[in-house]
Amino acid sequence: MKRYLFILGIIGMITFSCHKVKKLKDDISSRKYIPHLVLSPADSVATIYSPTCSESIPFPTDSTQSVLIDVDKDGFNDFKFTYSTSYNFVSSIDSCENHNSQIVVEAIGSENRVIVDEDNAENVRVFAVDDEIKISSSIAVNATIFLDDASISEDVILETGNKYLGVKLASNTVGWIKVYHDRGAFRFAILEHAFNRTFQLNIKAGQTQ
Repeated sequence: MKRYLFILGIIGMITFSCHKVKKLKDDISSRKYIPHLVLSPADSVATIYSPTCSESIPFPTDSTQSVLIDVDKDGFNDFKFTYSTSYNFVSSIDSCENHNSQIVVEAIGSENRVIVDEDNAENVRVFAVDDEIKISSSIAVNATIFLDDASISEDVILETGNKYLGVKLASNTVGWIKVYHDRGAFRFAILEHAFNRTFQLNIKAGQTQ
C-alpha cells in the first residue's frame, strides 16, 4: 500500500512540474536605420548602348565600400557588408563583360553566421516577408549577395527591391536583416534588423514582436 501511494505521489509531482513549465515566448529586439546605411561605390552611372551591350556601367570602375552592423546590440559588430566594382578586360566585342560588381556579407566573431542557400553554400539565402528563419538553417561565415562577373559561369542575381537575409547569432539565436538593392544605380542599403532573444526559437522575416 505504501509503495502504491509512493508511486502515486511521484506521478503527482511530475504532473505538477509539467504544468509549471512555461511555453517559451518570442522576445524580439529590432532596430531601424534612419538614415539607411547605404553602400554606393559608383559616383556616377552611365549606360552603354551597342549591339552586344546595354547595361549600366559604374564610374569609377574600381571602387569598394563597406559597413559594419551590430545586430544583437552588445557593442560588438556582428556582420560586415562590402560592395565593390572592378574592371577586368575579357572582351573587345562586349564591353559590358569587362565591368564587374559584387556584394558580399561576412560574419564577425566566432559564433555569428550567415544563413545560406541550401543548394549553394557560397550564396546567401534570400527570404520574403513572413518566411520562417530557422535555427536549423544552413550557415556559413561569409556569402555572396550579388555577383555580376564575366569570369564565372553563373551570376548571383539579387532582384531590385526590399529583401531579407537571415543570420545566426551567439547563444543559438536567429535574426533577419532587411536590405534594399537597386542594381541599375549600384546602390545597396541596410534598412533594419531584428533577432529573437529567446534561445532556440525561430523568427519570421520582418517580425518585430
